[in-house]
Amino acid sequence: MKEVTVASLMQLDIFKENLALVAGEGGLGRSVVFVTVQEAQDFADWLDGGEFVLSTWFAFANDRDKGIEAFRKMADNVAALAIKVPRFIDEIPQEILEIADERNVPVFTIKRAAKFREIIRAISVAINSYQSSVLNEAWSYYNELSSIAVDNASEQKMLEGLAKRIDLPCFIVETSLTSAICSDASAGLLKEGMLQTLEKHLETKTEFPLLRFRLEDLHVFPCASRSSCYCYVVALSEDAFTDKELLMCNQLCTFLTIKRQERAEVRQKGVERLFLNFILNDSMSLELASQEFVKMGLDVSGVFQAGILSSDAAENSAKFLAFRSFAADFCRILKSSVNRMEADRMIFLIGHGQRDNEREVTEAALALLKKYPNQRLCLGPRVEELPQLRISYQFAMRCLHLAPRETKFVDYSMYAHWLAVLAGAKTDESEWLVRRHILPLAELDKAEQGMILSTLEVALFSDSISVAAEKLSLHVNSVRYRLRKVREVTGLDFFSPVDRCVLFIAYLMYKGMETVPV
Repeated sequence: MKEVTVASLMQLDIFKENLALVAGEGGLGRSVVFVTVQEAQDFADWLDGGEFVLSTWFAFANDRDKGIEAFRKMADNVAALAIKVPRFIDEIPQEILEIADERNVPVFTIKRAAKFREIIRAISVAINSYQSSVLNEAWSYYNELSSIAVDNASEQKMLEGLAKRIDLPCFIVETSLTSAICSDASAGLLKEGMLQTLEKHLETKTEFPLLRFRLEDLHVFPCASRSSCYCYVVALSEDAFTDKELLMCNQLCTFLTIKRQERAEVRQKGVERLFLNFILNDSMSLELASQEFVKMGLDVSGVFQAGILSSDAAENSAKFLAFRSFAADFCRILKSSVNRMEADRMIFLIGHGQRDNEREVTEAALALLKKYPNQRLCLGPRVEELPQLRISYQFAMRCLHLAPRETKFVDYSMYAHWLAVLAGAKTDESEWLVRRHILPLAELDKAEQGMILSTLEVALFSDSISVAAEKLSLHVNSVRYRLRKVREVTGLDFFSPVDRCVLFIAYLMYKGMETVPV
């Protein structure tokens, strides 16, 4: 059964016999949700919207201007206005008719002999019949969704039921905004532009939406619970949604939220098991860990990295939402990650695969930190093998503790030498420092007949470049030339006090190793 509109009410016998449309024909498609009789001068202030208003216009019988102003005030809110004439007025003012035509508000005259109670009864029956049909259909859809859920059938089947019942193109869009499930009739309507429109809208928000919203012809229903958004139900329509469409979209959202929340809880238990047995301990085999990571969607084909998002989210709900929103946006950028939620931090175990995206990820992280205040993010070093995720995680965790609290983006490379000093030689931290800064010099040293490392060592342990040149029996410019080579390879400038300190610590760790890592 279709919703009640002014046009559908005009098909009732009582309307044909007692009411006549005199203006506002362009608004006959307005929905009618209630019928009321209003005779007070301030009645426009008491309308909720969608009412079919019956009146004798008694309140304005002696004040034409107030009547015109009252109609102007209610014009965009009501479904229609019907005035009994002649009763207290002989005709509807021409100004009201002009406003009605201009703003597409149906205005009727009612015959003097017509009884309001009979008109009210007829309109109420039509509204109640429609609402009963909506409830019956909603109950039918609820049973259908329950049956699908019990049978563990696909979300596609749930979506098909919605699309069929509301007769609109429908989609289930992932929070990553990279994919969507389409109803059969809407498969050809899923365009990249639709996902981009949704993404641009979400980019402007400092927290993900938990309530439905509309973007042009996109009606978006977040499937959200416990401050987490699992997906979006999206329907395409140029018109405002009817009660039936709203009710059924919300029904699907409820079932999807329950289903995905259960799935997320199962996934989180798997993440906890992986984290405890593989990242924190070495009690899970590499083969089993790889299989588990693949099941969770992690790209295990190439480079890995750990990251930690820290926040004071526990202070209030707004900060918690900002924290979860940052995490959701960052996951969309990463494309492949397994995440562990803790009270005030999120741990990202990232699989970059073959993507050369280090700069892209860093720039995106900096942009998100501007968008979401009071967050801190530390990314550990990129590693080549899955077991080395432990090292990347340890680096990120220790750097986060070392860095000043006001530092929002913690660059592990700035603190790696301090980690090496704190950990000592022959540790993961010192080995990483040597790999990053000294081994490239050792490779260059082979091509330069052993001159680079020997020059660096003498320079590091000399009070000045001239003293180092004298020890090496070289001209001072030759020493400067070789130290410029060091900068080209490592990015560290010997003549910068901070960089020189990093080189000194890295070289000491290199000298202290029994075997040089490859």
